[in-house]
Amino acid sequence: MKDDIRIVNARMWDGFSLVNLGFTLKGGRIARIAADSHLPEAERTFDAMGMAVFPGFIDSHVHLRDFGDSHKEDFLSGTGAAVAGGFTTVLDMPNTSPPVTTAPVLVERKQKARGMILSNVGFYSSPATIDDVGALSGAGSIAFKVYLASRLEGTIDYSNMAQLKNLMSRIRSEKGLLVIHAEDATFFLKKENAGIDYRPVKAETVAIDKVIEAANRTRCSVHIAHISTMRGLRKVTMAKMDGTDISCESSPHHSLLDQENTSMSSLTCCVPPLRSRSDREAVFAGIVNGSVEMIASDHAPHSLEEKQNEMVPGFPGLEVTLPLMLDMVSKGALTLKRLCELMISYPCARFNLKDRGEIREGYWGDFTIVNLKKKNRIRADKFHSKAKYSPFDGRDVTGSVYATFVKGRTAFLENSLVGTPGMGEVLEGNAIPS
Repeated sequence: MKDDIRIVNARMWDGFSLVNLGFTLKGGRIARIAADSHLPEAERTFDAMGMAVFPGFIDSHVHLRDFGDSHKEDFLSGTGAAVAGGFTTVLDMPNTSPPVTTAPVLVERKQKARGMILSNVGFYSSPATIDDVGALSGAGSIAFKVYLASRLEGTIDYSNMAQLKNLMSRIRSEKGLLVIHAEDATFFLKKENAGIDYRPVKAETVAIDKVIEAANRTRCSVHIAHISTMRGLRKVTMAKMDGTDISCESSPHHSLLDQENTSMSSLTCCVPPLRSRSDREAVFAGIVNGSVEMIASDHAPHSLEEKQNEMVPGFPGLEVTLPLMLDMVSKGALTLKRLCELMISYPCARFNLKDRGEIREGYWGDFTIVNLKKKNRIRADKFHSKAKYSPFDGRDVTGSVYATFVKGRTAFLENSLVGTPGMGEVLEGNAIPS
């Protein structure tokens, strides 16, 4: 019996470099990898036209909204933005409406997503109480998330050190990963007409100190979301050297934009806020040298009216993250190998995603075909997300997503969504390796 698809004329990423190999897919998985002349026959052939073929990119920090915020984004539009941006797997944050704080809400969210998603999706939860951790883990929470600066409706106050340690101890017993928005609200300052509190560097660094202390006491695996400051990154790096099981991510906006090179307005409002040039340069240096382990979009869509009138923080990022990072590769600021570590292999390992992250026989057929040389201009009005604005709007980049395959099926091709709603997989949480 023939395989389903044969990918030919490809430059396949093998973990170290691009090599002239193709592969076939059967039942959604990679069946055979070989030179084109040695590939078995298939029902159809897809010509990669000499472009680069990577394992599917992974975004560990997205807000797909839906539920009560479907006017901002829903599962179909959000995962459409994901595959258009080259992502085959995204991990969805729990600060939804209502928030994902108990197992029944997590189950409801997963059930609704199953018929709509174009990419694979894993779901975070934020436990209402420490007693909810076990049930959320059993219901398939991909990881846990808490916000030290504010708490979600119905949750206890995890900014309290005793509660944070208790939470970490319980998560460790489940072999789970705790992701933390590390800001200490006691250092926020009111800024007249700013719309949101002013969040100084110290708010991040003090929160990171608290996380490190609690992680060392409990031996819980922790991950710092969207790190934005030189001093915060230095603290995380030193903790790792001392043996703390801690990692961190940054976003394109915190590594490429700063208060000096960006027109500050309601459209660029985000939390943590854009920082100084020196902070931004330090974060990008960490991306290059490995101090920052992941790039994540922090895709946070709102309606344009909300952004302009209510000063809500966040903006869409799924469709710009990979092109922006590919542009850094084209400029020689980042290696292709480092890019793949940041956006494929490390998030796959840290979140223990099974049978993904490599083009390997037996693994799922999640892969992204990229034209590394194509010049393009970011056009927010062409986004597949409902949120059609971006601080990167109008920026010229080199590197473009040509096609995205999810479980062996085409989800995105030549600027168009071609996948079927529900083709993506709802991922179940896997305990981190001991």
